[in-house]
Amino acid sequence: MVRIGRRPADRVRGRLLVLLGVVALLVTGCGGSSEESSTSTRPESSSTTTSATTTTVVGQRPSGGCETSSGAGDEADPAADGTPASLDIDGVERSYVLSTEGTDPGVPAPLIVLLHGMGSSPEDVNTASDLPAKAGEQGVMVLTPQALGEPAMWQPSAQGLDAAFVDQLIEQVSSTRCVDEARIGVMGFSVGAAFAGAYSCARQDQIAAIATVTVEFPSGCEKPMSIMAFHGTGDPVIAYGNTDPTAPGGVTGTEANMAVWAETAGCQATPTVSEVDTEVTRLEWSDCSDGAEVVLFRILDGGHAWPGGQPAPVTMAGTPQIDATAEALKFFGRHHLP
Repeated sequence: MVRIGRRPADRVRGRLLVLLGVVALLVTGCGGSSEESSTSTRPESSSTTTSATTTTVVGQRPSGGCETSSGAGDEADPAADGTPASLDIDGVERSYVLSTEGTDPGVPAPLIVLLHGMGSSPEDVNTASDLPAKAGEQGVMVLTPQALGEPAMWQPSAQGLDAAFVDQLIEQVSSTRCVDEARIGVMGFSVGAAFAGAYSCARQDQIAAIATVTVEFPSGCEKPMSIMAFHGTGDPVIAYGNTDPTAPGGVTGTEANMAVWAETAGCQATPTVSEVDTEVTRLEWSDCSDGAEVVLFRILDGGHAWPGGQPAPVTMAGTPQIDATAEALKFFGRHHLP
């Protein structure tokens, strides 16, 4: 991720290009999925039954945390809304932020894992996206982990220390909070988006859908995976229409990357194109298998930024003509595991 307003900008961008070049190679080679891999589906007409403590929607998978007296967490999960917490992973303290505002302790809540970009933090991406606040309005939890290193950098791989960290975080939250395990999604920015794809494609029995901002490298999914992507045609870090074989993303570019996702999902080869606004075009590869959805929002002259977001220390705001967070929440709401 580019640090806005700092110099020399070219050196920072160059370092990120090298790192994301490695990302592209890792993601390309990280195929494979969980043994019981399954696909996401658009939710059927919901019917709801209510007991004294739990509301059940057709298709829900209430987590173990729903069986506790309140589902509101215990001593093993000290995180409070917006307060950084930590988890020991093989002797390494890893930090994260869990946002549960707006959720009902007795109702299984969807969960979104939000992955920040290079040199960033949970606070940065939470501010830029405003996802915790907007998700809370819909009763959705948001889990935002922190990468290690200086600058902070994810290992964008299906396995490894960072993947194990996210695995354990999801397991902990699901065991101490009331989570709908059929509705877990992953969203990421920049290298966090690359990690989102690699991580999710190896866990298609656990992750219902993914959303990516500025990076959408194909990540080795073996079955249909629902994905919503946002990318600007003026991105100086990951070029939208990439034709340089040495650059991150190879020679494909954004629309060809999305075509790979569509092919894996069994969608039509040619997308339906519609104008959202003067700066925003929507491309959807329709008729996908198993209810999957493959959508790209193309941002005219958009940079390496979060569309509709708020400025943060290392994340810039994008076009105001579309709100990536609002669109992603609607998208995640349409998908759950069968």
